[in-house]
Amino acid sequence: MKCAEERGLCHTAWTFITPFIAGLCNCDLPSGCMAMKVVLKGGVRIMWKGEDVIRRNEELCTGCRRCVKRCPFGAISPAPRQSGVIVDRKKCWGCGICRTACAPGALSLEPRSATPDVAGIW
Repeated sequence: MKCAEERGLCHTAWTFITPFIAGLCNCDLPSGCMAMKVVLKGGVRIMWKGEDVIRRNEELCTGCRRCVKRCPFGAISPAPRQSGVIVDRKKCWGCGICRTACAPGALSLEPRSATPDVAGIW
């Protein structure tokens, strides 16, 4: 799983009716995942956001911006200043792939349901 994350691959679990797992996928989102293309480009809800959402620790962030390229959902963008990033938690799907690009560990996941700004956004 860690090797897949380092390659920028996102983990998804496919279910028929929970708790029955149909499959586990590690894909290059959104370019390599047909289901994600249907959601993001076609607007058809066949997948939902994960139970977690990204949190940026401003004290640890060095402003390297490597996480910007790693986020497959455009939830992280360069800040208008010379360094730093802007995290749009409403766009975050909770995959955590951005964390693999963050050497100082400034990015972490926290429960979506416990964070008021995105608790109801699935």
